[in-house]
Amino acid sequence: MYYWNPLAWIGVNALLISTGWRATRRVDPEGDFAAHAVHGVVVCWGVVVAAVFVLGTVGALAADSILAAVAGLSVVLLCACGPRTSTAVTRSVDSSTNPVGWPLAWSGVLTFAVVHSMMRGVLMPPDDWDTLMYHLPLVDQWLSAGSLYAPEASHWSNPGNNEILAMWLVAPFSGDFLAALNNLPAVALLGFATVGLGAEVGLSRTFRHLCGMAVLGNSIVLHQLTNADNDVASAALLVASAYYGVRFARRGRAADLILYAIALGLLAGVKYYSLGYAGVVWMTIAPLASVRGRRAGLVAAGAGLAGLTLFGGYWYFRNWLVTGQPLYPLGSAGVGDIHRPLYPTMWQSTLLGNGRAELVPLASAALARWTGPCSLAAVAGLPLWLAWLLASGRSRLLTTGVASEGWARLALCALTVLSGLVLAVTPFCVEDIPGTLNQLAWGATPARYGLGFLSLALLGPVAMMSDLARLVASRLSGGSKAGPLAVSGRWLAVNAMAIVLTAALAFQFVSAFRGIDPQVKYSPILGAFVDDRDVLLWANIVLDVLLAAIVLRHTPIWAIVASRWNRAAGRLVLVLLGSAVVAGALASVHWVARGWHREFASYYDNLYQTGAFERLARLDPGSTYLCVLEYRGYPFFGSSRRFRVYNPFSVDSYDSLLADLRRRRITHIAARTDPGPSWSRYHDADRWLSEHPAIFRAIERGGWLTLYEVDLDAIDRAPAR
Repeated sequence: MYYWNPLAWIGVNALLISTGWRATRRVDPEGDFAAHAVHGVVVCWGVVVAAVFVLGTVGALAADSILAAVAGLSVVLLCACGPRTSTAVTRSVDSSTNPVGWPLAWSGVLTFAVVHSMMRGVLMPPDDWDTLMYHLPLVDQWLSAGSLYAPEASHWSNPGNNEILAMWLVAPFSGDFLAALNNLPAVALLGFATVGLGAEVGLSRTFRHLCGMAVLGNSIVLHQLTNADNDVASAALLVASAYYGVRFARRGRAADLILYAIALGLLAGVKYYSLGYAGVVWMTIAPLASVRGRRAGLVAAGAGLAGLTLFGGYWYFRNWLVTGQPLYPLGSAGVGDIHRPLYPTMWQSTLLGNGRAELVPLASAALARWTGPCSLAAVAGLPLWLAWLLASGRSRLLTTGVASEGWARLALCALTVLSGLVLAVTPFCVEDIPGTLNQLAWGATPARYGLGFLSLALLGPVAMMSDLARLVASRLSGGSKAGPLAVSGRWLAVNAMAIVLTAALAFQFVSAFRGIDPQVKYSPILGAFVDDRDVLLWANIVLDVLLAAIVLRHTPIWAIVASRWNRAAGRLVLVLLGSAVVAGALASVHWVARGWHREFASYYDNLYQTGAFERLARLDPGSTYLCVLEYRGYPFFGSSRRFRVYNPFSVDSYDSLLADLRRRRITHIAARTDPGPSWSRYHDADRWLSEHPAIFRAIERGGWLTLYEVDLDAIDRAPAR
């Protein structure tokens, strides 16, 4: 039945979210809404990744099995959490620790994120380079192979904890149209984990929430809300693992230790450079926990290693088992030979190893353009606020009652400096064409690679502002008999720092939103142009409805109506409302799916300036096997993942290509028309094919691609050249 998988997916998601909510109430009953959000995202993410690891290892990866495995793990965890917290306790905790103001503000931020992701992501097929090159192809190859080992993908060896979330979003459906939503959990995690870490290092409520919003107010985050990139996920898990590690070091609670291990393992499995950030957190938290005693330090170190193994180690063990290199292709002779003409030494492609005089001005321009004034000021003032954190942390160590907060500040200094060093030695951050500094000049690559460092770096200056605001407040606390003018002046003095930060934050959000895509984009699914005003309009509409519901929830009217309903009537209303929501969701998915399948081929024909995808759509997927000699291989799977696709990482010679085609029984080849420079991974491939028209018949040529039909009988007879 067409609706079965989507309906089951909605039900399992409800079960998964309920499990995450129950777990947060169990491990942190007195936490505020931000802490509960962090707990819930980490728990749910961990459940999905654990289920997929098991299925991917045994070769049983499919939509039905994923749904069943996630549902089973959720039920087990739900039972392990015990009975739900009583309503009376929950309400008392909510009313005392969760003021309405900040939840409303965060509702607005997250509502805008959802609408932006829908309008600029779900309603438009993906066109981001990395998304088309390996994020979504990985997902489709996994589903095709039924395994997490899919060597037909060009980047099969990459870690994929964030791509697992994308697979969770698309596997039950006929196409990948919901893939753009995969970074929503990471965005929420990044914001709320920053709030939580800010609380641990002593930021006041106002400043830690403003800081949490500031880390989201940049073009990198807004851009990745519309694609399947994984840099926001890496930054979010870096901050979350640091947050849990500091919580454990301060309180020694087992729940924090478990969540620390899960977050650290998820971080290590996002992408290769995330392994460095995971190492930074592990090396910082173990000594920090040892302040509570040697045993606590050993426990933190052991739990971290266990988390790295269980939730991130799969990818590296798989690579080692298949190739002998855990970080494949690093260390592989063949791939090393491919990259050597492009990168005589990868050290030249790093910030620390390049040595060009233009690095500093280009890096400053990149920060200003892609991350905004807050991050630029945080990096520029790094020595100042590091000195402030060190001094304030030392003074807290000597003060009874806040010594653990002092240690947390020292740990933040270490985390920031070490994560900055990881960014400085990350390959390809500066350039991927030798001598050009092209990536640094573009700016997005160093900004997204360094998003975790920049998120931690923002906490330092905001902590300094929070301390200064408290200092002013303590100095001005004595004039209770002053007149209204003096009271207003005192209020302005105390809140000056918060006002400045709020103004900078507002400017940063506006700049980031205007910078992500200044051009109007056409949505083939909507059949209309989409610009910034459309996103703002829909965000306001959804936000108004959401705020009205929240306000109604907190008024006495709701309590009066609820008290007059009997339990059966209340359950009936909930069932009716739930049924309406599910029916609306299914209808919306069906409508989006129709537009996706109808416009998919023409959209990518226009993007690649070819007619190949319309022609491919008419082929029989059962007898078609495509070899794609182009970096962005995703569209060749078709709108419903119909075709089998082989996308080799590179083509070394005509002989090796011919042998590969003969062995795999390839029926069609899509080759990049532009040969590119001599070090291009597909250089000369189109020329080789066009020189043998008896074997490779060009059936569509134009734009960036040529589509060839392979004569399998002729290829069997063809001698090596």
